[in-house]
Amino acid sequence: MNNDRISKSIPPHVHTWQTGRKSIWIAVLTLIPVIAWSIVLFGLPAIYIWGSTIFTALITDGISSLVMHKKFYVSDASVLTGILIAAAMPATVPLYIPILASIFAILVVRQFFGGVGSNWMNPAMAGIAFAYVNWPQSMLPQLNPLNWQLDTLTGASPMAAIQEGFNAYYNTSPSIMSGLISGADQAVTSFLNIWIFNPLHAKLPEGYVNFLLGLNANTLGEAGLLFIILGSIVLISLNLVKIEIPAALFIMYLVLVKIFGLGISDLPTVDTNILTSLTMGGFLLCTFYYATDPVSSPVTRAGMIFYGILVAFLFYIFSRHRAFIEGGAFAVIIANIFVSSIDKLVIRIKILLRSKSA
Repeated sequence: MNNDRISKSIPPHVHTWQTGRKSIWIAVLTLIPVIAWSIVLFGLPAIYIWGSTIFTALITDGISSLVMHKKFYVSDASVLTGILIAAAMPATVPLYIPILASIFAILVVRQFFGGVGSNWMNPAMAGIAFAYVNWPQSMLPQLNPLNWQLDTLTGASPMAAIQEGFNAYYNTSPSIMSGLISGADQAVTSFLNIWIFNPLHAKLPEGYVNFLLGLNANTLGEAGLLFIILGSIVLISLNLVKIEIPAALFIMYLVLVKIFGLGISDLPTVDTNILTSLTMGGFLLCTFYYATDPVSSPVTRAGMIFYGILVAFLFYIFSRHRAFIEGGAFAVIIANIFVSSIDKLVIRIKILLRSKSA
């Protein structure tokens, strides 16, 4: 007689350490260096913005839950939502804008649709779009608002080209956006060229280190591009971010840039520069944090790939024509509309292929 027993348990029957709560807090921890470095660069304004969005998101979540569900409940996701909203804010933005953006994201987009896990749209992206639509002038980028002392370096560079484009479009003060290269950029670039690129018969132009260190960042999130790259490696290695979405988004966007350029026709060598394109408009945040929200993104692998391609196309349209500096928010929101249809289409195609092969 077989003495093996069948164990009984309530679902879920498959257990993993990757719970929703742990995933959220790991994502938050990967963004802590970004927050810290932006405070170093921008000072008290950064502290006020980060603090106001996070605090407002938590309070709004708790009060709205109490009113709507008769129970005081604060979701961990509100912390991440507040952080992502603040990351898209320029350091000079009036505080009421990120506060109202957080309220809109939590109350209207999340709670009115049933709470955590029920929203069809990314709440943080909705809050960012809400801010851009209502206060576009206050959301314009202000490069180097603390007037860091950067050493001028003659000659065209990717930094100068992008700054020149922003200057022409937004009519911003040339004293702030005049193609400045920091001493740190010069030193690090020179070191990399001597020991890595020159032996390979290549040369790294000046300006990229400034972008990575956020010395000329448009928003708080762009101040920590280097830390965003490191954080994305952590998320992917722990399988908290499915590789299909960022891979499809990354490849499609770079193909579009290489073929059609960034819209800087005066400098063709920069116009199709891949490294430059990765530092613009919060692209890295969009790729690894905005677009990969598990609630508002597809669940099928093929759907994730198609979704990533769609976000990349929309992001490119917004960034190339400079309709919005943070084009990632609008790209993700528009793509969210098609998520359900994408998954249904993928499932139908799979069923059709299986029926034909049977």
